[in-house]
Amino acid sequence: MFLVIDRPETQVGRRRQRWKQAIYGSFTVGIAALLVGVGIGFELVGTIGYFVGVTAGAALCLYACFVGSVTISDERFSAIERRASHYTLMGLAYAGIATFPALFVLEAAGHFEFSQTQDTLLLALSALYLVWSAVYTALRIRA
Repeated sequence: MFLVIDRPETQVGRRRQRWKQAIYGSFTVGIAALLVGVGIGFELVGTIGYFVGVTAGAALCLYACFVGSVTISDERFSAIERRASHYTLMGLAYAGIATFPALFVLEAAGHFEFSQTQDTLLLALSALYLVWSAVYTALRIRA
């Protein structure tokens, strides 16, 4: 049996779901347009589609959060989002901790050479965790 997210039974829950589908759908269409455009060689068209999708999603989100009377999420969704973020970041950290030192050793032994993409990935992950650590430290100090 497949795990299915429970369907909202109340009018507010159905309304919240429709808003989320519109917002995330816009983002999804924008990202898909970019990937398809780049994939078939029409980078400009893909970028325009991305811009339109992301702008529409952001506008819908801003409207729903600040102007409309609907709440996009509640405490339960916030807790799930926090857990998902935590698991994602920690998964990347553990994968990086397990992978990059081994690659450094292989490079020092002359059996491996870092490509530009791998260097960029290493720097991006390092920057991500430096920012995360700074935010975490600031929040711990304030708590």
